[in-house]
Amino acid sequence: YRAFKRGEDAGARLFENHVGRAATRRGHTIERVGSSGQPVRLDLSVLGDHLQQVIHDLAFREAIIDVNRLLANEHVRGAIEGATNREIYRALLPWLKRIANEKTVEQPSPFEKLIGRARAGTTLMAMGWKVTTAIVQPLGYLSSVQFLGKKWSARGLRDFLGSPGKMQAARDFVYARSPMMRNRLTGFDRDVHDQLSRLAGKHDALSPVRKTAFYFTGMMDMAVAIPTWMGAYRRAILEEGATEREAIEAANHAVRFTQSSGYAKDLARIQGGSELRRMFTMFYSYFSALYQMEKRSFRNVKSIQDMPKFVADQMLLWFVPAILGELVAGRGPGEDEDWSDWFADNWWKIATYPAQTVVGLRDIIGAINSPFGYEISPVVRAFENAVMLVNRTADMATGERDLKRSDVKLAVDLAGTWMALPSSQ
Repeated sequence: YRAFKRGEDAGARLFENHVGRAATRRGHTIERVGSSGQPVRLDLSVLGDHLQQVIHDLAFREAIIDVNRLLANEHVRGAIEGATNREIYRALLPWLKRIANEKTVEQPSPFEKLIGRARAGTTLMAMGWKVTTAIVQPLGYLSSVQFLGKKWSARGLRDFLGSPGKMQAARDFVYARSPMMRNRLTGFDRDVHDQLSRLAGKHDALSPVRKTAFYFTGMMDMAVAIPTWMGAYRRAILEEGATEREAIEAANHAVRFTQSSGYAKDLARIQGGSELRRMFTMFYSYFSALYQMEKRSFRNVKSIQDMPKFVADQMLLWFVPAILGELVAGRGPGEDEDWSDWFADNWWKIATYPAQTVVGLRDIIGAINSPFGYEISPVVRAFENAVMLVNRTADMATGERDLKRSDVKLAVDLAGTWMALPSSQ
């Protein structure tokens, strides 16, 4: 382990981006006595940046110091490596650094800034105000059923669903106990969280459009997250004899584990890093959670007696969501189409549904039997569409092509991407 650390430290120094222990930024605690000849930032976003830095430091500094001490303890390291493996232990420090400073330490290059803008715009253009994205959110409760069991998942729904007054009372009950749930509307997905964070403090005529782009999707997600939280909370208290604090943490964990979360502390390592890395994991948050649930389900199979539970798990995590997702999105059988014909046309998509949980493989599998072909990241469309629009405009200018509806749609989508607007809808 010490040899590994020496090699890691030497490599970090070589590339001049060495960061020691994880720590929050706290330059705001140092008194300013001058600018040392450097220009002063005069834009109003300084106020928002400063406030965010202070809040983040106050919220996380002590916890990060404590976890740093734990991770540095030889006995703790031995216990973690003994219970899991070395790779899991070695992933903990990068995870802690990401929580301490979610933004990369290195100054992003102009190319990465361009990628970041394209990623933000693609997210808003493709997902903003999208009804089908919102109405498939309730299907996520199937994961909650698998995790909580039928008794407590049904109890969670019973405690939440009903009159508007009852639902509001349930929401207030959860919000009063869980800051995580109070903030989930802006953090239920990594890409949504990234873009809403990017918009914080920026105001122009179109800001209200951008800031409400994911509101409906977030509300539909809460219709799943709140009953999941309630079911896990009741189970912890009534079945496991947990204290109030333990029950709250168990309920928070149930939501993060089954429905995913967009905050730094909840992301898989593959979802973090620079904009260049993040472009490969767009729209992946839910499938990252699904990967962990599938891995847990496979790990629980110890003998043939476990197979009925395993098959039930796969129905909840795989087959039912894959089929219902197509039906809810309006891609079910046509009026004159037989169900057997529909399954014959869609068997590949249903069979390979779990492949969406594996970054890289999901793009290759998705390209098979697809008219759209292979796409390494949705960000690529932001640049491909620009080239396509230029070529089509040139053809129209020379009379080789007439203006078509697809040309208008291409122009609208491209404008929405680079202006960060929900233009697709």
